[in-house]
Amino acid sequence: MTSITNFTYQPFSDFAVHSMGTGLADRVTQGNANGFQFRSAPLWGVGQRLFFLHDGRTNNLLTAIEDHASSGSEANQVISAFNMLSSSDQQNVLNFPALAVNSSPSPCDNFWIWIEKLPPLQRQPTPQAVIDEHLDALNKCDWNRIMAQYPEDYQLNLPDGVVVKGRQKAAELFAGFVKPHD
Repeated sequence: MTSITNFTYQPFSDFAVHSMGTGLADRVTQGNANGFQFRSAPLWGVGQRLFFLHDGRTNNLLTAIEDHASSGSEANQVISAFNMLSSSDQQNVLNFPALAVNSSPSPCDNFWIWIEKLPPLQRQPTPQAVIDEHLDALNKCDWNRIMAQYPEDYQLNLPDGVVVKGRQKAAELFAGFVKPHD
């Protein structure tokens, strides 16, 4: 894989851990984040994502925004401000991530190139090792380490009856969340 050097991009994220309240809570502790907290994902590449939120529960960006509103969520004020916008201004907010990707290149713009080269399957010795490796790879946004864990017969059942089948489709799903590492 060709590395990306001397490349400037705007990730459109603060990469901070935020309290997402009861609506998005998964009650899983990862690193310093408790089960109600998540790290802000960058918005670059969001126009190419198939699913949104940390668990891929929706394929609708407006739903993803609305789902951030819940008891204890740091996003409640932002959601209220969004809801007070006119319909056309709300649409402009929804259109912005796609425009940002087109005007400011990102490593995700070329993700179709690197998902064609899936890393070799790497089996872990125990179920706990699988979980630990997966969470560490996700926290480090390491697409290669994530994909090294998925066999060809992989299947993920998402909300609303959406099914992701096979290693290649998993690669496409995760390409919207993480970037490749050398």
